[in-house]
Amino acid sequence: MEFGTGRSVAGLLSHDKKGLKRAAMNVEEFVNCGKKDGLIVITAETLIDNGIDADQVQEVISIIVGYQEPTKPPLMFRWTAGDTDKAQRRMRLKALARLMDALRSTVEASGFQDTGDKSRAEQVQ
Repeated sequence: MEFGTGRSVAGLLSHDKKGLKRAAMNVEEFVNCGKKDGLIVITAETLIDNGIDADQVQEVISIIVGYQEPTKPPLMFRWTAGDTDKAQRRMRLKALARLMDALRSTVEASGFQDTGDKSRAEQVQ
């Protein structure tokens, strides 16, 4: 994945269809299953490929790296387990929204154009 400077933030993801599919798959795995490694890798790759400083990359991905799910009790009723899964999914969506906001602000600070989209954190709340 190689991107030039001066593109909009939306252009980062729409530039490469395979990259977009891979990103979508990694996001879905995180939101639905809690698997964060793929999301961390694709976020770091995107930032590094766009010339973002390693310290800034670490700061952005720390949102997902540091995300921890609350532990489930060993025994619970079936309906309680479903409620817990829904709550964890909502927490993952909020973490993802924070990641996207951090990604957007980091990339825009490096010289990319603002797309004018509403913040994902605002949409999730």
